[in-house]
Amino acid sequence: MEERPKRIDNLTAGFMITTAVFFDLVSLIPIVNIISTPIGYFIIFWWFYNKKVKLFNLKGTIWALVTGTIEFIPAVSILPSITVYTIRTIMMVKSEDGLGIKIPSLGLKPK
Repeated sequence: MEERPKRIDNLTAGFMITTAVFFDLVSLIPIVNIISTPIGYFIIFWWFYNKKVKLFNLKGTIWALVTGTIEFIPAVSILPSITVYTIRTIMMVKSEDGLGIKIPSLGLKPK
């Protein structure tokens, strides 16, 4: 049986989740979250893009918009939305790689 290529191995997934948790913790500091949240999302998006993950399929875009919006709502921003987004995307990628399912994208294909 042929082994399918894995875009995100377990070590990389661990580093990505740790990075997301770090930015979620930093975003608990009032006013700092205005700067840390976009930086955190940019780093996570860049990381996924470099791992050849199609970020802008319909569900992925909706998840990014919802979790990104949550970070800018006072009192609700304490939720770990960057971490939730990262874990959800890693699980989707691992499902795609393991089962060979390709989720259609809306554009912006990785190189």
